[in-house]
Amino acid sequence: MNRKLWTVFSDHRLVAVVAADKIESARHIVAALEQRNDLPARPEGARVTPCGKRQANKVLRQAELMGIGNQFLAFLMPGIFMTGIGSLSAA
Repeated sequence: MNRKLWTVFSDHRLVAVVAADKIESARHIVAALEQRNDLPARPEGARVTPCGKRQANKVLRQAELMGIGNQFLAFLMPGIFMTGIGSLSAA
């Protein structure tokens, strides 16, 4: 997997993990999620930071168990994987 995982926080609460090669791409995915109302509404938007190793391993293990491997754009808490968001796709 050459994409990195990024955590998305809203009001200091982890709400999603997105997969992207760089932070600009991660923010683009987050913007698409916000536009679809898949993330909690927050006037200043969500905060995106690099995903910690422990959280990344947890998400990747769950993705493997569900049979999607690393072919996802976003993991929404508490356990929804998104492989496509509008015109964006993990492939």
